[in-house]
Amino acid sequence: MSVKKVFEKVHKYLSFVFGIFIVLLCLSGSILVFEHDIKNFQHPELYKVSPGNATFSEIETNIKEAYPSGKIDRIYTPEGPFGQGTYLYRVKEGKTVHTLSIDPGTGEINGTEGDESPFIVWLKSFHSTLLIPVYGIDVVGWIGFILAFILITGLYMWWPGIKRILQGLKWRKNAPNSYAKFSSLHRVIGVYTIPILLVITLSGALIPFYVTMLGWFGIDSSMPAEKLTLQPTPEGELPLDVLLAKIKEDGPNDVISQIRYPASPEKAIEFRTNRVQDPGFGSNRIYMNQYTGEIIGKQGPDTTPGWIVKVWLFPLHTAVEYNMFLKIIYALAGLVPVFLMFSGLYIWWYKRGKRKRSTVQKKDEKQKVLIS
Repeated sequence: MSVKKVFEKVHKYLSFVFGIFIVLLCLSGSILVFEHDIKNFQHPELYKVSPGNATFSEIETNIKEAYPSGKIDRIYTPEGPFGQGTYLYRVKEGKTVHTLSIDPGTGEINGTEGDESPFIVWLKSFHSTLLIPVYGIDVVGWIGFILAFILITGLYMWWPGIKRILQGLKWRKNAPNSYAKFSSLHRVIGVYTIPILLVITLSGALIPFYVTMLGWFGIDSSMPAEKLTLQPTPEGELPLDVLLAKIKEDGPNDVISQIRYPASPEKAIEFRTNRVQDPGFGSNRIYMNQYTGEIIGKQGPDTTPGWIVKVWLFPLHTAVEYNMFLKIIYALAGLVPVFLMFSGLYIWWYKRGKRKRSTVQKKDEKQKVLIS
């Protein structure tokens, strides 16, 4: 059996077994590209931005008045992609978590994102885990690798050779029958969209396994727990504005996207930043002693080998930071595997019917020969 025939069978059977999961993940991903735009459309009042520049102390005072027993857990700054120009404060109050939108000009609370669409919440969970407990994210990652392999085998099967490559890039819309037209369209759409599909697919598939894969090359991207263990002081934590000023002294061009408070007083506060050339997800990390203002650890492209891949994985997969034009491109690209699956089913069904008809015809001919 030739290599092309082997790839054809692998391409077909992988598509049969995993096709429905691929279609569901692609459809949900195409919707989630517009997650923040949907939220903005549903609740425009959450994204009010007034003139001015409120300090973190002023914002914390307003939050304490509204949630006296609440504890700030995480902050997304206006420079990050999630708040769309506002601060997002995650506040824990017992077992309840409030995500507050804060006007950066006045420091006032615009509202809470707690009334986020239940469908979007469910869809995010489905897309990332297929609702499978514990190992769901790994399963989705492997399905991503399988989709990438299906795309690559499809590209191999399409390859017409250097001399006929231009012909292979044209849709045979004047083909003699509907099967030939559909088969040609299946191949052409697949070939034209394979670059962006591989970017989206592989970036998503690598997210769960990034740390493990770095380990294969002897790279440890984790920060030792003992290095982040602190001794609280009687004076308590320094104000957040003071800590941020020290971060700016260390890296004046770094943009702070997230601030993550420690789970216990003995742990370090974490600032997530990005360089000017990086996407604004705060994938680089700075750990600070919140009692002294001393920087005690860093993780990023400048300190950790292979970290640049981590910086780009999530932005490349989600397009959440991109403009509307690119989001539409991503959403349409997510629909392509859906078309490829159903067009592939049609091609298989047509060939199967043709083989059956051929078999019946041969049997009829044999019977005629025997009778005669």
